[in-house]
Amino acid sequence: MKLNEIWHSAIVSRRLSKLDTSTLHSLTAKELPVVVSFTSIPSRFHLNHLTVRSILSGSVLPEKIVLWLHESHEGKLPNSLTSLVGPRFSIQFVPQDSPHLKLVRSLQAFPDKVVVTCDDDLLYESAWLRSLYDDHLKYPNEIIAHECRSIVYDDKGRVLPYSYWYRETLPGASYDALMPLGFGGVLYPQNCFHSDVCDESRYLQLTPKADDLWFKMMSFLHGTRSRVASKPCTTPTKILNSQAVNLRDANIGQDGNRRQWDVLAEFYGIQPFTAFSVDEQSESDSHQSSEVPIDAVITWVDGEDPKHAEKLKNYLIEQDMERPASAPATRYNDRGEISFCVASILKHAPWIRTIFIVTDQQTPHLMQWIERTPFSERVKLIDHMDVFQGHDQHLPTFNTRSISAALWRIPGLAEHFLYLNDDFFFIKKTKPTDFFVEDKVVLRGGWSRWASLENWVKKRKSNWQAVLAKSKQSSRPGFKQAQRLSANLAGFSNRWFKLEHNPHPIRKSRLRHFAEDNAELFDRQLSHRFRSEEQYLLESLSAHLELAAGNAIIDNSLHAFQLTPEKYRRKQIKWKLKAAKKDKAAAFACIQNIDKTTARSEELIFTWLKNQIGTLVARNKT
Repeated sequence: MKLNEIWHSAIVSRRLSKLDTSTLHSLTAKELPVVVSFTSIPSRFHLNHLTVRSILSGSVLPEKIVLWLHESHEGKLPNSLTSLVGPRFSIQFVPQDSPHLKLVRSLQAFPDKVVVTCDDDLLYESAWLRSLYDDHLKYPNEIIAHECRSIVYDDKGRVLPYSYWYRETLPGASYDALMPLGFGGVLYPQNCFHSDVCDESRYLQLTPKADDLWFKMMSFLHGTRSRVASKPCTTPTKILNSQAVNLRDANIGQDGNRRQWDVLAEFYGIQPFTAFSVDEQSESDSHQSSEVPIDAVITWVDGEDPKHAEKLKNYLIEQDMERPASAPATRYNDRGEISFCVASILKHAPWIRTIFIVTDQQTPHLMQWIERTPFSERVKLIDHMDVFQGHDQHLPTFNTRSISAALWRIPGLAEHFLYLNDDFFFIKKTKPTDFFVEDKVVLRGGWSRWASLENWVKKRKSNWQAVLAKSKQSSRPGFKQAQRLSANLAGFSNRWFKLEHNPHPIRKSRLRHFAEDNAELFDRQLSHRFRSEEQYLLESLSAHLELAAGNAIIDNSLHAFQLTPEKYRRKQIKWKLKAAKKDKAAAFACIQNIDKTTARSEELIFTWLKNQIGTLVARNKT
């Protein structure tokens, strides 16, 4: 516990301890037709009275509070707890002994009652029960909880460690993957569970230490939705010295929650939940739109796909060449970044009309998720053949620079579009004018004077065209060098506009006219199967053409947080992610080569991304 939490817990506990028992039993607060149910362990018996006192002193009262304990504890409880027994609070002893007692015994004893569960080591604030019940009146057949996490799978359908299961912060959110957490207080309506819910042998076999998972599965099988309270209370205060014994170490520290959920899902034949959670009960204005259509284009490839790997291998053999330095073995590996990229656009740039994913006869796993959401019509796959028509002799290609140069040829692409790689993410809300103001593009970066340009050209004894002829001598064409070449092509001879890694605003017509006016150069750009010094950058060429035409606005009020995790220790990555979250100007993130970092750092990064994106809000269907 943090120092301020220790002080708060001590003060609240002292206040509750001073409340006279007879006063607690005679309180006249409004009574709600619910039963509050919980269980406990011996190490907390001397503290349980504080939890009971916090409930009895709330703004509303339950009909009954029941503490369920194993029969071996009868006669061994402290007076601080037994003295509270009265018309509203009772202690029941049963033969069973597991965390599931907090609910299953009350379901059996009070089948016609609404049951609210709580934990035995927390102090509940005054309005916690009222807030749950108010939502119950609105959604009488749903489970209501103050605290929920989202059960998270990767885009290949594998459940991720519990640390990835992000806490849902959207009030009123409701979707299949939402798992109520018992410690915050959960309201269960009547008849909301599968018939197995009270089967002791089954829940002890499948989830011996994870009652929340058991109740989630039982409600899901019954078709009962879970919902975050519309006015969720703050996380209850921990009681001092109550955490010496807990299930957290086994369920979270040892990844027990994931293992037990896998067992449950396999036993009951449950398919993975969606890669990102979608709240379909959103307000009608949640989906924004821009005055003119704006699309997004993402280039993606899964290098670990056997078919793609075989295609690359065969091409290298056919050309009798070694794999170039510009295409290392891990360059095309996929870690599911595309799912986060797409979800981040849908969440933080909802005004985007269509997201085009350009790939090589591949289908990212996220498309299976997209098909089951309201976003299915807004995400489309585009094959390389679609943009290389008339230049298909240059396929297959393994070169992003070649592919990106042809993106303006996507059928149905809007005049205004954003170009980004699959390791780009929107991490804060954006608006159309962050990228286009009327017909002008908004550029992020700065001018750099190319003082050495003349010497650079002279050393190669000619202009840029002579430089191109020596491209094969370079082991790995540089990003800056490609920008300089792009500037030169647009007519800038002594300076260049240095772009950083950002989502890049582009006008289709500008690129089309350039390709039509420079047909031979355009075809040569597409001909390179791997990166070459001869190639320009689509985003840089577009920027310089717009600058040359006076059609660009330079605005660095927003920027991208950039991270190459393999260069940092996990603690340093954590600090950088924390700083990026606090930086209001950091609207985007570019996290490169995630596959090269450690498993723990990868988990940290994806958990951070999941929290930055959270629940996707979809427009109501009309």
